[in-house]
Amino acid sequence: MLLMDIPKITPLLLEQLKKIEPSRDEFATVIEYYPCKVTLKDGRSFDRVYVQEVKSYITHWGVLPKDDPAKQSIIITDVVKIEESPVRLPAKLATKMYKAGESGMGYCVFTLVLDDGEELPYVMGNAIDFPNLPPDVSPSMILDLLPHQGRKGLEDGSGRCILDQYKRGADYYWCLYEKI
Repeated sequence: MLLMDIPKITPLLLEQLKKIEPSRDEFATVIEYYPCKVTLKDGRSFDRVYVQEVKSYITHWGVLPKDDPAKQSIIITDVVKIEESPVRLPAKLATKMYKAGESGMGYCVFTLVLDDGEELPYVMGNAIDFPNLPPDVSPSMILDLLPHQGRKGLEDGSGRCILDQYKRGADYYWCLYEKI
C-alpha cells in the first residue's frame, strides 16, 4: 500500500485541527478521531468529515478509503478551512462508546439519553461520532451514551432485533493527511 499518495497537511490547517477535541478509540489500536466541518477551495462546505492522520488511520482501519467502496473521502489539498462539526457527538460520549468496544463484529449498539429523558437507540458501524440525530435534537441535548444498550424492546419476539427500529449513523467522509 502506497501512502505517498496522501498529501501533507499545511501548517494552517494543522493549527485549525488542533483546536478540535478528539474522541479516542483505544480498544484495538489507538486512534484519535477529529469530527470536522471543512470548507473547500471551491467554497463548498462539508460537515461530518473525519480529518485523520494517515498512519494511525491505516493501523486502525487497514485500508485507504479510496480502496473501500463503502467509504467516501475528501482530499486534504482541496481543504481551506477546518472547524469542529456542530453535529458531532460530544467527545467524551463518543470516547465512552469507543472504550466499551464494538457490540458485535463490525457494529456498535448504544442509546443516547437526552436532557428530557428521551432515549434514542442506535446501531452504527465502528465510527460513531456522527449519529443521524432527529431534526429537533442537537448534540447539546445529549446527556449520556449507554454502550451496548438499546436492544430491549426492539426485538421481534424471537429474540432477533428489528433493525428498522434503530436510528442509524449519518453519511460521513474521511480526509486523510500526512504529518508535516
